[in-house]
Amino acid sequence: MPPSHRERTPRSGIVEHPDNGVDGEYNFAVARGWESKSVESQQEDARSGTEPRSRLTQEQREAEARKQGLRLSRSRILEQIRSSTNPRYRAGLEQALAAIEEQLARLG
Repeated sequence: MPPSHRERTPRSGIVEHPDNGVDGEYNFAVARGWESKSVESQQEDARSGTEPRSRLTQEQREAEARKQGLRLSRSRILEQIRSSTNPRYRAGLEQALAAIEEQLARLG
């Protein structure tokens, strides 16, 4: 953007650009806000030491998705066990829970 545009920018961050071929306004404050959130997220990822998802292989992503699904199933079953009053139903849930915990142990 030429310096002349910056000089004409009002405090609101909204400016009209007669030479861009588009009638209307552009809100620079919003555009910068979105960009800073992205940068902030990238910096947080770097500080936390977590590996970005894009560096995971397809097999690793599938394994993580499988683990997450098993964890969700496990939490749902635990909640059902807590609220269950039927001993037979509870026994079936406990068997399902054992199977899920076994799968999670195998996946690491």
